[in-house]
Amino acid sequence: MLLSPLSNVTAATSNAWSRPPASMAGASAMAKKGKKSPAPPSEAGTGWLEPRQYNSISNGLIKKLLTLAFDDKETVFTLPPTYAEVLQLAENWLHPPEGVTLSLRVPVEYASVQASRLVHGPYLWISNEETYQIAIDRLPAIRIEIVGDAPPPPDEPDEPEAPPP
Repeated sequence: MLLSPLSNVTAATSNAWSRPPASMAGASAMAKKGKKSPAPPSEAGTGWLEPRQYNSISNGLIKKLLTLAFDDKETVFTLPPTYAEVLQLAENWLHPPEGVTLSLRVPVEYASVQASRLVHGPYLWISNEETYQIAIDRLPAIRIEIVGDAPPPPDEPDEPEAPPP
């Protein structure tokens, strides 16, 4: 015979769905006895977050990550809030020669669900602030590929060069 999870509820509870189990009834029992429930940590001065802030990425408590990729090189930065800052970050990392145009694209696998629904190809091309905001919406991290005619960024030496004698 197959028993349901509610089979251990006593017969005194006529409707198990309307009442919390006895293990969760502590707050209501305290209220009936006239005792105050303990103050939330935010009111107690401990500096804890409010419940609505626990997984909040947009308020800056959790940093979003940006992976910039060009050719076979990659690097990780904190995600800037605007398209102009991302483009400048890419240019500072790549150091392209004068006159080279850079384009940014996001593989659909790394873009937000909303952006992926709008695209019918393998990439979401980022060309302005609007497409950038759609691409990063509700993501903790994103991969942006740089497309252009510039040579790859120079290798950073692992060891500093020895001074001349």
